[in-house]
Amino acid sequence: MRPTVRALEVGGLALVLVGAAIVFAQPLALFGAVLLGGWLLAHQYSFVQACSTVADAGVVTQETPRGTVHTDTTTPVTLTVSIPTVRDATVTVSGGLPVGATADSLECHLPPGTTEANGMAEVTWPIAGRHQFERPTVHVTDGLFEQTFPLGSAPRITVEPRTPQRIHVGAGGDQVPMGHGVHGARRGDAGLLPVDLREYLPGDSLSNVDWKATARLATPYVRTYQSETDRPTLVFIDHSSSMGRGPDGETQLDYLREVALATAESAARLEDPVGLYTVSEQGLTASIPPSTWPIHDHRKQLLTLEPLPGNREPTDPSTTITLGPAIDRTPARAAQLLTDGSDAFAATLRPFYTNRAVEKEPDDGHAALPSAVRSVVHTSQQQALVVVLTDDTDPKGVRRSVRTARDGGHDVLLFLTPTVLFEPGGLTDLEAAYDRYLDFERFRKELDRLDGVTALEVGPRDRITSVLATASRRRGGASA
Repeated sequence: MRPTVRALEVGGLALVLVGAAIVFAQPLALFGAVLLGGWLLAHQYSFVQACSTVADAGVVTQETPRGTVHTDTTTPVTLTVSIPTVRDATVTVSGGLPVGATADSLECHLPPGTTEANGMAEVTWPIAGRHQFERPTVHVTDGLFEQTFPLGSAPRITVEPRTPQRIHVGAGGDQVPMGHGVHGARRGDAGLLPVDLREYLPGDSLSNVDWKATARLATPYVRTYQSETDRPTLVFIDHSSSMGRGPDGETQLDYLREVALATAESAARLEDPVGLYTVSEQGLTASIPPSTWPIHDHRKQLLTLEPLPGNREPTDPSTTITLGPAIDRTPARAAQLLTDGSDAFAATLRPFYTNRAVEKEPDDGHAALPSAVRSVVHTSQQQALVVVLTDDTDPKGVRRSVRTARDGGHDVLLFLTPTVLFEPGGLTDLEAAYDRYLDFERFRKELDRLDGVTALEVGPRDRITSVLATASRRRGGASA
């Protein structure tokens, strides 16, 4: 409780009267000071009672129309106040809008004797995330004293980035379910961890037929599986600068974000550990180790993910600490040492490398994604499902990422966005766009043909439809 200026003036006048009574020996002045002091104390007592009544019996409610909104949308937030009758004080209730919200003031003003009031404000949410309201603030004053205290509810609201509405996930224009690739085995089912390949026998389920092996061997083959319902799912999502192509809310990253969310939540609901790793040109930018449901940290990280600039800060030679000559640890260097070495160790291992070609590591400047995959999957103690979400701007890096995961014995689920569908003016010339889409499709099929790899395209359904319609016109023109 704080006195107002008016109360201080009254108190000051009482002190002046006391001083006058002492100096001028005027009992009447002292009597006046006592009356003013008593009157002020009576008002103070009445004010304290009014504040206690409002705090104990008042009801203040903040309400939002729904629990989740998208960024840059405007929603109404209402403030409802109900208090007991307070005859000698004015009550003002201010809403506790979050810092991340943009709005005019939200408050209700209750003059003396008023018991109910309603207020509403149009609130805009420019920042994605989970926003916590503050409790409304009640300000009570009778002109002499004032008191402020919190009262009422403090709801939460989740603001999500604008998301694409018509997402295509498939192959060659054919749609597949969003949860494709995340195993649906429940406890007691056969599982989806492949362990063997054998010829088809009567009674085998057609869903277990390995069509790639069947086509290669000209005889039906099926894969057998062992029960493995807690296989880790390791999600790698690329948010480098190239992923920012496309309109606001419909960039390549926006599409892949939705697929990553669906994939992670589907695996987590089955109690499979889910790890999330975000990658840009600068390397691994965030790492959440595999954990089971709920996956709040994974979801928060994905919802706040933005494309990062691709320019890496140059290294200042004056600040570089050299610990010694660089060591070449590539397989080619190891083979050379074994071939040229004259010690007993090299002589023992040399026969194993005789006439063996060592695959040369591809040399390209976009090693962030494969390096991130390598650093994670090589530490995994179980066979995992490695989910990679990126675009087609770096085919070498994508191939290396897939190969790294496969070499570690993991299955790979690859989601690729065709760049041609997101570039400004990319569909102005549909003939040229279709040719570029064919190049993308050849690249996707190349990866999809690999054992243990499923490669799918992700993009706007309407744009893919427009591009594929060009193929129909070409066939129609050729037949004519």
